[in-house]
Amino acid sequence: FAEAMGYSEEEMLTLSHPDLCFPDFVQSASYKAMWTNLLAGQKFQNKIERKNARGERVWFEATYIPIIREDTVVGVAKIATDITRREETVHDFASGLKSMATNLKEHSSVGKTRSEALLELVKSITKESNENTDTLHDLQTEAQNIHGIINTINGIASQTNLLALNAAIEAARAGDAGRGFSVVAEEVRKLSSRVEEAIKEVEKSVNGITQEINTISSGTERVEAKVEESQEVLILSLEDFSQIESASTALDQNAGAFTKMI
Repeated sequence: FAEAMGYSEEEMLTLSHPDLCFPDFVQSASYKAMWTNLLAGQKFQNKIERKNARGERVWFEATYIPIIREDTVVGVAKIATDITRREETVHDFASGLKSMATNLKEHSSVGKTRSEALLELVKSITKESNENTDTLHDLQTEAQNIHGIINTINGIASQTNLLALNAAIEAARAGDAGRGFSVVAEEVRKLSSRVEEAIKEVEKSVNGITQEINTISSGTERVEAKVEESQEVLILSLEDFSQIESASTALDQNAGAFTKMI
């Protein structure tokens, strides 16, 4: 025991028990109770913390046995095993475990916060994507309406062209009397032809626009599906982070309880 405490046997004989303990323990109720029980003849067995010659903490598994003679305690024998290295290892392990739990909790909390922010961003993107999809659907409807108008104008132009042709035939039958009317009919036919050509160009442009709208709409729908998929993954990630955070909290509590227990 003297060797474990860092004293010579001669030095140990000059020391009292409180000299080997830290002041807070000497002044505690536990210390007084221990000696009260020993003097009453009760054995004490426990893990104890003591102060060595260098003022450092050392740990022992100790048993104090009262020496009784004629119903009177005349001394106390002690059997002690130095467990300082074991205690330091266990304390280091417990501290490392608690530190790991704290770091894990902090990282999971940060990850959860960032995932929540990212989820809000994805929701915002989803909302804008839905609005864009609605706009594209409106454009598709407008393009279909334009096609309807083009078909109507085409029909009118074709009918006008046919009427002009019939008027030219009737003017030719009328001879000189219908010559002026024939000129007007020819101009109407030319105008109708130009309208038909212009309508064809407009229709070609509208068809191109419609095709582009359909392509963009398909792409937007694919993006929307991917965004929704990402949102689902983020929700699952948030659940995972929550579980990690709960597990790290439990680990931190268990590490704290383990530290107190040892």
